[in-house]
Amino acid sequence: MTPEEEHEFYGQPENQLPQGPVRRRKQRLTDPELGSATGSSPR
Repeated sequence: MTPEEEHEFYGQPENQLPQGPVRRRKQRLTDPELGSATGSSPR
């Protein structure tokens, strides 16, 4: 899924409700424009 498709998908209210248990990510997501992890350091 491209960033544009993801933006369109999650822009719809019915796709913004959580489904299932919380998931914790081990690494931060990357910023598609910068190509690097967002934030200064992982917690």
